[in-house]
Amino acid sequence: MRNNIDYYLQVINTVLDILYNEEQDLFENDVCERCLVFRFSYYLQKELNYLYVDCDYNASYRNNWDWFYRAQHGKEIIDNNWNSSKRFIDIIVRKERNLADNEIHHTNTDILCFECKKRNNYDKKWHQKDIDNIRYLTTKYWYNYWFLLKFWKERGKCKIDVYERWEKLVLNSD
Repeated sequence: MRNNIDYYLQVINTVLDILYNEEQDLFENDVCERCLVFRFSYYLQKELNYLYVDCDYNASYRNNWDWFYRAQHGKEIIDNNWNSSKRFIDIIVRKERNLADNEIHHTNTDILCFECKKRNNYDKKWHQKDIDNIRYLTTKYWYNYWFLLKFWKERGKCKIDVYERWEKLVLNSD
């Protein structure tokens, strides 16, 4: 069941419920998007305690005794015009703590990927850019599922778009 999209959606909705119940002041005070992402990640880690949740992932890792500088300015993304840029992923959820495995051996250790947006930081241009970026990342880095979370002031307006690899899934999610 832990590889089932319905299970992950249930967990995500539980985490959103906890976030909105426990941290309502964050939404009322209109804190920055990064703060909401961090708090969502915190509760997500508590719910998925058998996995590793990484916030603002920058692709650096530790290997045995040395720290390696590994594109600490984000993961590379190639856009539709073949321009290269670096992009941080808001949240990834991994099976293993060794951050190098997926990138070097493509062992499919990253299972979930999140891009998050606040209601006042969301427009169609950025929406399409996020979708294009995450499609590229899920294809290149082997995420099983990725989610576009749209935070609103009220929990009932919060939206979740779900993608498997590069295909949007049509689900009845909150």
